[in-house]
Amino acid sequence: MERMKILLQCHCEFTRIGVMGLLYDHYPDTRINIVTNVSSLEQAEDMLIMNDSLDVIILTLNSVYYNAAEILDVLSRHIPAHHPDSKIIIFTDNKCIEALKRHLKGLENTYTILQVDVPLDKIRRELSRVRRAEGTLNEPVASLTCALSTRELTILKKLLHGKSISLVAKELSLNYKTISHYKRSAMSKLGIRTLHPLFVPF
Repeated sequence: MERMKILLQCHCEFTRIGVMGLLYDHYPDTRINIVTNVSSLEQAEDMLIMNDSLDVIILTLNSVYYNAAEILDVLSRHIPAHHPDSKIIIFTDNKCIEALKRHLKGLENTYTILQVDVPLDKIRRELSRVRRAEGTLNEPVASLTCALSTRELTILKKLLHGKSISLVAKELSLNYKTISHYKRSAMSKLGIRTLHPLFVPF
């Protein structure tokens, strides 16, 4: 019997139970090992570091609980470093799907990004794609690999915590114009003109 190790993160316990039920129904011939079933992104981050060779990573991302730069940071650092071959399914709200797709274009193992209110049939179809290992996130969202650099993520996190460009420049011992450049570069990669969309709760 095939074994599958899965990390499932979602802040809503009912959604976690529902997704677990779908997984067990969808993979009846597989011994599913839900390595962890956690509510917070911080807990998921710890599990990504502590566990090796996860087959599927399911994350539910919500800016009510996390700022966008923190979400992008976890997706950029821990998954490529610790789980380059894992298949990633992300549930999020429509307001951040395009920015996430642009950023995640650089992660070849991202299978799908779904709205949190997507019908169950769509989730079942996506689970079938993952099981058959069909393609990855392949919509022509951006012409370049748009993963943010470590410096861009650091600056975005500080700006989204309410710090001014001048203060960030001082903290990082960089020129104001350098910080401004990184900010513009990150926004360009995410396909946004201001930081405002990253502040809007989904």
